Amino acid sequence: MKKKIGKLIAGLIVLTMVISSTGLAFADKESTENPNSEPTSQSSLKLEIQDVSKAATNLENTLETENITRLGDAAGSIAVPIWKTGTESELESLIYNNISYISYAMSGNTLSGTYDKYGAAKTAYLPKGTVIIYAMVDECNGEYAADAYLGVFRDANMTSTVDGTINVIEDRGATFGVFNVPASGTYYIGAYSNKSNNDAKQIDILLSAVSVSGLDRTVYSGSQISVGQKTPQTNYFTFTATKNGYIKVELSEDIKGRVTLCSSSKKALSDRSAATRYIVYGVKKGTKYTIRVEAPTNSSGGYNFKVTNVGIKESSGSSKSKAKTISRGSSKAKSGTIVAGSSTSDWYKFKLTKKKAVKIVMSGATNKSIKVSIYKGSKLIKSSKLNSYHSKVTLTSNGKLAKGTYYIKISRTDKYSSGYYKCYWNYR
Repeated sequence: MKKKIGKLIAGLIVLTMVISSTGLAFADKESTENPNSEPTSQSSLKLEIQDVSKAATNLENTLETENITRLGDAAGSIAVPIWKTGTESELESLIYNNISYISYAMSGNTLSGTYDKYGAAKTAYLPKGTVIIYAMVDECNGEYAADAYLGVFRDANMTSTVDGTINVIEDRGATFGVFNVPASGTYYIGAYSNKSNNDAKQIDILLSAVSVSGLDRTVYSGSQISVGQKTPQTNYFTFTATKNGYIKVELSEDIKGRVTLCSSSKKALSDRSAATRYIVYGVKKGTKYTIRVEAPTNSSGGYNFKVTNVGIKESSGSSKSKAKTISRGSSKAKSGTIVAGSSTSDWYKFKLTKKKAVKIVMSGATNKSIKVSIYKGSKLIKSSKLNSYHSKVTLTSNGKLAKGTYYIKISRTDKYSSGYYKCYWNYR
């Protein structure tokens, strides 16, 4: 038994963004360099099968000295733990606490209302989402090699499967299965075989099962959750911003789902962004948001999801008449947020006391794009856009600008744009 338990554990799954009245123009260029400390790589939140054999030795030694509950063929239930964070250490604990047996005999275990069907099943309460099962035939007391069909069922006689079955075969090692759970409730986890296919007298099946909740829930900054999902599924996660600034939303990089930031009443505040990388949205402290995630078919059994709220201190003006002075130089850069769902723009101003060639630099991240516009008085001189993820846009005068006061307006490009920025001006 020790050898087989080691094989089972070693294969288990880790449910692991021209200024001048005299006609001088600004030329603009955009680069994708990272002006801040945020990473530009894809999300590392990946749900995948990994080798956890390093935990096998301790578990095997412990199991050698303890009794493992044999589930038998009568009353009882299986406690299926819910995997929450995707951390390997937590899953190892779940594996250890959840190694159990389904044991049934070919005589005395005929399932009611069936013909030549033998087996045993136990009840398990499962939330909507998925249940991931590893199983293997641990022992067969009979003349021939044993095989059985194991899965999640709606009835004790295992006549109605929730999402098909997996075939568990003696001496074939561990078998892995992901089962969709369409609604929270009590189900049966069990195994059965047919006498015509199996002349064994007694079959013991070792299994470990972990549930991954697919339910909507409240999420908190910096806390990763795991979402059970196999078939196309839409979830709504609520989040309350604790800081003025932005949130970074991450999904497992291999999911290729779509994310939409919504109000607390589920009104869209952004477009449906493809989650090929993290996504950034500007948020306001104390505001409750809903994050809609649309996930496609996923054979892994779930994905990881994380929201991080980063604070931004800003001192911008809400209109041109209230524009705040922005001093020259990168060390005097102003930071700000374009809040999702808000039409308010940020205004700054600077003054030239004599003709000078000038450049204006804006960096940051956004779910879509943020516009930077340059005015002299009431005249719009030039605009450009900061595109999604981390990027930088530079507006450079083609010549010396006339003396006077210039205004910088930073705004959303449309009603679905938001994010954060850092902006400064300097002599060219």
